[in-house]
Amino acid sequence: MISHIPEKDIDNISLRFTNELKTNNFSGDIALDYDQRYTMATDNSIYQLIPKIVLYPKNTNDISIAVKLINSKKFQHFTITARGGGTGTNGQSLTNSIMLDTSRYMTKIIEINVKEQWAKVESGVIKDQLNDEIAKHNLFFAPELSTSDRATIGGMVSTDASGQGSLVYGKTSDHVLQLTSVLSDGSIHVSQPISSAELNNLQLADNKIAIIYKTLNNIYQTYKDDITNFYSKLRRCVSGYNLKYLYDAQGNFNLNSVLCGSEGTLAIISEVKINLTPIPKHRLLVVAYYNNFITALKDANNLLALNPDSIETIDDKVLSLAKTHGIWQQIKHLITDTNNVNAMHFIEFTGDLAKKLINNQADDILTTFNNTNMQGYKLLSNPEDIQKILTMRKLSVGLLGRMHGNARPIPFVEDTIVPPEHLADFISDFIEILDSYQLNYGMFGHTDAGVMHVRPAIDMKQETPKILIREITDKIVYLTQKYGGVLWGEHGKGFRSEYNSVYYGKLNKCLQQIKTAFDPSNKLNPGKISVAEKTKINITKIDQPATRGEADKIITSTLFSEFSQGLYCNGNGACFNYNHNQLMCPTFKATKNRIHSPKGRSGLVRDWLRQQTLAKVDIIKLIKKLRTEGKSMFWSKLLYKLQNITNTKYRKNFNHQVYNALDQCTGCKSCAGQCPININIPDIKSRFFELYFSCYFRPLKHYLAANLEVMLPYLAYSKVIYNKFASNNFINSMVSKLCGLRDIPQISCIAPTKTLCAVGAQTIDIAKIQSLPASDRDNMVILIQDAYTSFFDTNVVISYITLLKKLGYTPLVANYFPSGKAMHVLGFLHKFNTLVAKNYNYLQQLSQLDIPMIGIDAATTFMYRDEYKQIITKIPKIELLSEWLFSKLDRIKKHQFNLEGEFTLLTHCTELSMLPNSSQHWQHIFSAFGLKLKHQATGCCGMAGLYGHESSNYQNSHKIYQLSWQQVINNPHNINNLVATGYSCRSQVKRFANKTLPHPVEAIVTQLKNFY
Repeated sequence: MISHIPEKDIDNISLRFTNELKTNNFSGDIALDYDQRYTMATDNSIYQLIPKIVLYPKNTNDISIAVKLINSKKFQHFTITARGGGTGTNGQSLTNSIMLDTSRYMTKIIEINVKEQWAKVESGVIKDQLNDEIAKHNLFFAPELSTSDRATIGGMVSTDASGQGSLVYGKTSDHVLQLTSVLSDGSIHVSQPISSAELNNLQLADNKIAIIYKTLNNIYQTYKDDITNFYSKLRRCVSGYNLKYLYDAQGNFNLNSVLCGSEGTLAIISEVKINLTPIPKHRLLVVAYYNNFITALKDANNLLALNPDSIETIDDKVLSLAKTHGIWQQIKHLITDTNNVNAMHFIEFTGDLAKKLINNQADDILTTFNNTNMQGYKLLSNPEDIQKILTMRKLSVGLLGRMHGNARPIPFVEDTIVPPEHLADFISDFIEILDSYQLNYGMFGHTDAGVMHVRPAIDMKQETPKILIREITDKIVYLTQKYGGVLWGEHGKGFRSEYNSVYYGKLNKCLQQIKTAFDPSNKLNPGKISVAEKTKINITKIDQPATRGEADKIITSTLFSEFSQGLYCNGNGACFNYNHNQLMCPTFKATKNRIHSPKGRSGLVRDWLRQQTLAKVDIIKLIKKLRTEGKSMFWSKLLYKLQNITNTKYRKNFNHQVYNALDQCTGCKSCAGQCPININIPDIKSRFFELYFSCYFRPLKHYLAANLEVMLPYLAYSKVIYNKFASNNFINSMVSKLCGLRDIPQISCIAPTKTLCAVGAQTIDIAKIQSLPASDRDNMVILIQDAYTSFFDTNVVISYITLLKKLGYTPLVANYFPSGKAMHVLGFLHKFNTLVAKNYNYLQQLSQLDIPMIGIDAATTFMYRDEYKQIITKIPKIELLSEWLFSKLDRIKKHQFNLEGEFTLLTHCTELSMLPNSSQHWQHIFSAFGLKLKHQATGCCGMAGLYGHESSNYQNSHKIYQLSWQQVINNPHNINNLVATGYSCRSQVKRFANKTLPHPVEAIVTQLKNFY
């Protein structure tokens, strides 16, 4: 039996603090529960710190209220650390005290001034969110970064972020016009460049801001020569307290130069005014191939002379991992043979130079390409193609997380910068250091700026990884100095701030003076970048904070392996993307609660396994028992349940918190397909549910849903009565209240197999078909029925039969059998495993006929490839119709149907996640029939099989639908031309829009009927 683990205690001082916040009219959310706090304990670094309180302010005033309160004597031990997208790689936003997250509510684009080309936004606005809004005005916010779909503008300011294209567009600080900040005393200050006269007036005042301006000006005037000499020509050389640009080119004093990159240690940024840049009219990307990584880096010096906007580089490790990700299906046709390629440059040109290249007029550049050590190159000018390639490059961090084994690439020395001309030699020495430790690694980066991201693969669950991290970091710090660079070229300092003294020398004292002026009591993100003078707090060293690996190593290797499909999350946060038309992750998009994201759920399960291990529960033994017996003792569950009810000490049980997080997962498997590391939350959800319900009673809805596929053939015989109940609002309401299910679909067919045979299909007589010569079987196709289309949407299967016959095939219909989809989703794994063994025997018999087997519903078909194969590795091949027809395009074209019509495709999210080129398959198929088909990008529809039918999920299901599908369905231009592949999707549209969308096959068949 699993251990009954209570939530971690909330101390009284935290409760008093939150109560006073409410009294002071704090309008945001306050999170005290352990699951909420634990979900915020990690970022994209190796560290893990659980905050005492998490605050989600709604405005600047909320931030001010919180900061003022921690200055009161009774709460003086509290500090505040601001957090944006949580994508930092060095623990910048992690704390054991109060965390303040602006990404949930402070997401308003306050103003866009197209004429003057600037925008004002709240700090929680996502970079891509802003760019999508201003693209209609042909503008964009220029600083680029790989996490642009989840990184906040406030976070970009706090780390002075930059990435691809920094040689042309600079860093975030180069675009900041004005900042609204909350200072350490809770006062609010708006900063922008000011004249010398304004500076003098400010310094005369008797207040905090006067002290700040006076301190900064005195430091600059005193150390002007040292500052000029120290701040090298590297464009990204220093993160935090950047004194070099304290006076701008016009001689104005600019406080923002110090605030940008200060990582929330000087003030909390609440609003940002930034300049915007016109989108280049012409873009060209050169994909260059090399057989040696160092050779590619050396070649970059010649390429820089051509004045490209950027040069991005990946090594063979990143390239090989990209080939295992869905993105490869979208770009492989854009890239030539890569079998002997060990490095790639992506060289981008814009403007007139790009235009000349596009028109083959830039002979000097093309000549340079031919005179380099490239194996070859390819020019791409289509904006969509360029974006796909650069998206693959953006995925590099996540892709490295796909390495197999316990040693995974981690960030700690991964954003070094040296002058570009020294980069090749620097990286050669870097590799020598890593090889001396026999470490695997991957490399990618911004070669034009001399920034190379290097992630050594280290098993953080071992006993001494911190010692290794210390040794390697010390050596790399020395190496950067040798080549005139620094350790942090892009991703800030965070817990690496101890190396300030190595780089800054006597200027390090100036950093302390700045921190003292802004934050004399170290209230804001203490221990990072610098500490105030004459205080007891010291700079936090890289090996002091707790790491995720230290917690994970408590979990036994066998247990970790059992849940491994969901536990290797590296914190990259790709599941936090804001774009509603992207597939991952629908429940996070609907709730804005990071608990309901793959990263949040993965972390909670990891901690649950750790806690069970500490409670000496043998989970593996329990799993074996459950898989063998199928259920636990009823009375032991009853006693356990009664104990839970009567013992108020365990009112907030961590088991329940993990269950609630996983129960909200739609099971769409977008994470399994879209996450760079393929974190598979539905898999660990089913495993957790199996264990959880060994101790707690299941709701009735689980039994009904899990057995629906088995019961359907019998329910179908009472179709009339069943449908009357299903269509009755009062009965639906009662079922919703009593059973937890709603909007039950109506049965469309009593006996699907019989109906399909009536329209031209044949049943399968295995012995008879085996006796036929192979030539007679060449035109046969076996349809694998599923419960959802056969019983609830029979016309789709009839259309399959009709289309196959039109193409000259003989459709065979396999006997209906329950797939076990809901059983697996809900953790009935003993029943599921038994069912898989039974179904395998039948599928194996069918496969021996050597006839293609076609699935209809994508979610069911992909279950045979994934969940079935986890139990029996050699499951016979079952294709979707789109996959199979794509291989038969020539046969379709020979018929010369020459149909007419234009359609828009909405794809099932599971289908598109697991088969990224699905939409292209359908487009080619439609084209072969003479029809036009465009793909409309959408996120999840919100139904996701069982999820949307659960009463408790109704509101979120509707919200997910509204995020993406609703605007497409309600667009008057789309009324008659939409087609949708997913049964769930079509059901959701019927439910919320009262519109019936055809399956693509139905649309083709209808056009064929009209044609003839």
